[in-house]
Amino acid sequence: MKETEDAFWLRFGEPNQSSSFLGDLEGKYLFFSVYQQNLIDIAKKEINENGFEVAKVSVWPNNNDYVLCLYWHDDSRKHELAQRYLGLSDIKYRYWKANSLTRAGVYSKEYK
Repeated sequence: MKETEDAFWLRFGEPNQSSSFLGDLEGKYLFFSVYQQNLIDIAKKEINENGFEVAKVSVWPNNNDYVLCLYWHDDSRKHELAQRYLGLSDIKYRYWKANSLTRAGVYSKEYK
């Protein structure tokens, strides 16, 4: 698995659809935690074991939380992920968010 880092993100995986990082991936599943390593572990597990292609984890926390963006084509895997990470007290799972909303600057109040 390819791993890269810049001033803001740790990136994991390689998309199959395109030479760009996101390819045709329309959005992401969002996870938040005060523990960056836990999010990195989820990203690697989902790419290595569950068919996801790319993910990124923030280098710096915002409002005490790091964020994991686990990219996918649509919101079809939201329940699967919820089931897998249900009960982890240090992980906040926020389901799906379309990339178009991020580009439009739409964020929840607590994560602006």
